[in-house]
Amino acid sequence: MLVAVSLGVAYRADIGDSNGEVLWSPYNHLRVRTGGDNIDDGFTIDVNNQFLLSGFDLSPDAVHPPGLPLEDGPKITSLVDYFNFPFELTQPDSVLILGAGVGNDIAAAQRAGVSQITAVEIDCRVAEYGADHHPEQPHAGAELVIDDARSYLRSSNDKFDLVLSTNLDAHGLLASSSSVQLDSFVEPWCSWRWLCT
Repeated sequence: MLVAVSLGVAYRADIGDSNGEVLWSPYNHLRVRTGGDNIDDGFTIDVNNQFLLSGFDLSPDAVHPPGLPLEDGPKITSLVDYFNFPFELTQPDSVLILGAGVGNDIAAAQRAGVSQITAVEIDCRVAEYGADHHPEQPHAGAELVIDDARSYLRSSNDKFDLVLSTNLDAHGLLASSSSVQLDSFVEPWCSWRWLCT
């Protein structure tokens, strides 16, 4: 009985929350919030009630995302630097992105002129949302693979100039003091968000 009541309360909280659209994927509870009046102007996604993803137009010609306070400008600049950083170190012709999410890393690779992009994302709903609503529409210029990163690495013989290991796990069930780094089970030679060649 207690379980039924708890589930009912959680369900009512989801449908009653006007601060975003609630989606369910095979893996996660997703809450999408718009960056402005239109979802295609940009969005953020909380995964299992923790912020994890955002989809904004970070191209040089983009204006400040509608609906975001101007004081958030430095945060947007920080995001641009974050996603562009790998391509300031190297100019690859081919890139593998593990944990491609909604497409920010794909968009950064495209802005850098990468000709071959393979994006691996385990959560089909996250990838679908990015493909449908990311302002830069990065998925249109990449090969999207819906698969677990470990499975893809074991089954593919493709070679890449650069491998980006991004948000592979939401880490929502791990304590903040935990020393477990789940990404290390995927690529023992890479830590989170570092470059591999």
